[in-house]
Amino acid sequence: MRQLAGFGGPLLAVLAAVVLSELPPVSALAGWIESCETAFLLTGGALFALGLALFIGATIKLAMDHGRALEHAAVEEAERSMRIAARPVTARASFYRVLGHAAGRGASESFGLRDLKSAWRTGAVRHNPEWRRRSLTVVGALLLMTGACLVPVAVGPAWVKVLVGGALAYALGRTASSFWRS
Repeated sequence: MRQLAGFGGPLLAVLAAVVLSELPPVSALAGWIESCETAFLLTGGALFALGLALFIGATIKLAMDHGRALEHAAVEEAERSMRIAARPVTARASFYRVLGHAAGRGASESFGLRDLKSAWRTGAVRHNPEWRRRSLTVVGALLLMTGACLVPVAVGPAWVKVLVGGALAYALGRTASSFWRS
């Protein structure tokens, strides 16, 4: 029963998007978006590609600067943890062996929006390579998300435009609000 209750929120969101997409102003907006489909697709593709390049580049830079070499057992554990989501529950008891030579690097860090805002305010983003990389990671992730959401907004039916566009507007608004308040 709890699993069925988990479908209620998303189902309600889709239902609301279908109803909203039938309103005349929303229909007119969807028609305008369809008339500008090529521009939306090019913009979304460009934002996605730029965001992916920034995000992956900054992540690789983190691994190069602060990464540590993974032992063979750590590589096997990483392989196991990545494959668990695609396997049934019985896979948790399975063993994952990587045959032959295995190499990898692991790195992690954390920082808050307040720290990032402080770095922007003090100019540390311009002078400190660490904060420059961190800000490029955040900007890359935002561009990647925005570009990925513009594609279904451009080519999807009206209810998908409402659902994905609303989710994107909500996510960007909450992120901006959190950054502003930090």
